Amino acid sequence: MVDGVELCWRFRIASCGVADCPQDWSHVTIVDASREGEVVTCHVAPGTGPVTPKRVAGAARAALASGWRPGEGSGERNMGLPAST
Repeated sequence: MVDGVELCWRFRIASCGVADCPQDWSHVTIVDASREGEVVTCHVAPGTGPVTPKRVAGAARAALASGWRPGEGSGERNMGLPAST
């Protein structure tokens, strides 16, 4: 739950194994708990630190602030994952 919104997220590890292969970087997807509506995808550049629930919540907050409405619309919104702190 982020700011009263129930969300689901998953982390996918890159499969190509090459650090300079941005089309296959690891990524996090965030979606409304209903699994409907626009999906937020956050690419994780190599060497940017671990993917943690705190970082995913930061990405969800940034998406909400940029107009993302969980459960509404369709398609994909691409964003960066906030830096590890």
